[in-house]
Amino acid sequence: MGKAKKKYSFDNHPEDRAKLGPCRDRWIANAVSTKPMDDEDRAAMHVAIRGLHEAANLPPPKNIVVAAGPVTAAFAACYASIVWYLRAHPELHIKLLGRAVTEADYSAAVGLACSPGRIPTYDATRAATDDATRAATRAATDDATSAA
Repeated sequence: MGKAKKKYSFDNHPEDRAKLGPCRDRWIANAVSTKPMDDEDRAAMHVAIRGLHEAANLPPPKNIVVAAGPVTAAFAACYASIVWYLRAHPELHIKLLGRAVTEADYSAAVGLACSPGRIPTYDATRAATDDATRAATRAATDDATSAA
């Protein structure tokens, strides 16, 4: 039996140990980042997805859905899958929906599908803004009146 290969040790490679802190910091910053994806991020993600599929000897995905987070992705995936299915099977439009479906129909459906989650958020934001504006205006008016 041959001699066991010596395990790698940072003790013998201080130059590699020195890289750990900056590498850790980059990964932590990435993990806790709330920065929205930009076009450069999306392009890099598409390259990475295709590269991972290629490395696994799998065909690349036909479609990639980019979403703000996991919950958004779940909704987007459901909606996207039916749109892709209906686009691929226009012969089913009349049978399923009573008429041919257009791109305008798909676009209009997005707003309707999103409104139950969007409307309460808008209402709460509007109410909070109105309350804060009223309070600030009242305080400024009171201060100005008292000073006069």
